Amino acid sequence: YVAAVSRFISIGKPEGETVVIHPLDSAYCEYTCFADSKITGLQPSRADLAKRDANFLAMTTGLSLSGCIFDYGDERSIERDGSVDSGLFRIGKMAYDTVVLPELIEIQKSTLDMIRAFAEQGGRVIVLGNAPTMLDGVECSRNLLADIENVIYVDELCQLVGLIKTEKYSIFCEEESRNIMVRRRVDGNDAYYYLFNADG
Repeated sequence: YVAAVSRFISIGKPEGETVVIHPLDSAYCEYTCFADSKITGLQPSRADLAKRDANFLAMTTGLSLSGCIFDYGDERSIERDGSVDSGLFRIGKMAYDTVVLPELIEIQKSTLDMIRAFAEQGGRVIVLGNAPTMLDGVECSRNLLADIENVIYVDELCQLVGLIKTEKYSIFCEEESRNIMVRRRVDGNDAYYYLFNADG
């Protein structure tokens, strides 16, 4: 069974619509084994760290169950393999028309420069929660996206879902409470869908 499923979900190639900047660097700036942070000079509480973990899990689950086609973009991969071309934010062979910054407190200059170039070419940039105020680990005490035009700011996950939910497919279930995760892959003119019932 596992071999058959693995083969099926490897057919074709994944489609990129939205890339969510992974908050690993922001977490690193906060998480210093509960000692005073060498970066922020503050001691994060267990509650703060637990909240970040819970928010990340809630976002991942919420987007996955809401019909959003998205990938996480690691800032090291973006720096190494990223580019902007024809209004698309590219990482390696993947291309995205939307970039989401989820509750980041820190961002790398290389990522910020790419986002600025992407926005200038008409790309859509969405900030969930607060915009980052630290650049390369240094506090700037300002919204680092303030000079980028047409950035969309949302406070709630449901608002983000409404903006990036794909129009390429819809799911209808007899039971409205069903939580269905979908992965879509394309092979030429054919599309393949893998549906997973997260309710068990």
